[in-house]
Amino acid sequence: MPITKNHKAFRWATAMPIDANNIILEQAFARFLVLVRTKGRPITSTTKDTLHPQDLVEIVRADAPHFQGINGEPLRQRLLEHWLATDFSTCIKAGMGHAGRERIANLKPIHMSTIKLLDPRIRSQDRDLSLFLYNALRETGLIIGESSLLLPYLTKGTTPFGDHDLKLSEAEAGRLDVETLFLLRLLENFKTDLPDNRKKVAPHAFLCPAQQQLLVNDTARLLVYRDVIPRRELIQYLVSLFSFHAALYCLRSFSLILKLVDAKK
Repeated sequence: MPITKNHKAFRWATAMPIDANNIILEQAFARFLVLVRTKGRPITSTTKDTLHPQDLVEIVRADAPHFQGINGEPLRQRLLEHWLATDFSTCIKAGMGHAGRERIANLKPIHMSTIKLLDPRIRSQDRDLSLFLYNALRETGLIIGESSLLLPYLTKGTTPFGDHDLKLSEAEAGRLDVETLFLLRLLENFKTDLPDNRKKVAPHAFLCPAQQQLLVNDTARLLVYRDVIPRRELIQYLVSLFSFHAALYCLRSFSLILKLVDAKK
């Protein structure tokens, strides 16, 4: 049954920062990475052409010094296209009945550099979860300070380039897993779009600060294993952890608000 306007009438950002609707967690995490990198400013426009998996295949095929084995063979190119579309990209089909060509909405958010190919023209089912996560972590040691845990993990193998871009560090390339190295080599052909300074994320005063702190603590505990769990799997654990704590925060908030109403205070 679809959610109607009446179901969403309770929405008040002060009490409930997440919209009550279906959420695609991968898209929310990808937009969370944007906010971390730009310090709270979303990317709302792009100068890039619409990208399809075939476009990335052409980049790989043309970069012979870094990618070998394609050799213009149609079968290998189709295999590479399928691999990029399923394992590295979130793709949607445009047109009536979703019958058009697949286009890339974003890359799988396994590294900070994937924000380079986030397409803000494609409607996201984020539902403000990325804003919730950013506000929950923005003042914590996970993403700020010299001893932060999450930010160095998300930018591993790269060095800052310009205001918001990252580039591959050749000195660290040999210590990266093959998937991350492939991704960073591919993304050297792109730049991050400029963020929208007019829409900077406003701070959120959490009704349940203890629940927010539990999210921070559990994230720090999970990141203890960042050097022993493969990157793709650990990112999935982080996405699951964030979604669980976001849901738990909603339930805690509902409970607290009901008690406030009953007590008339």
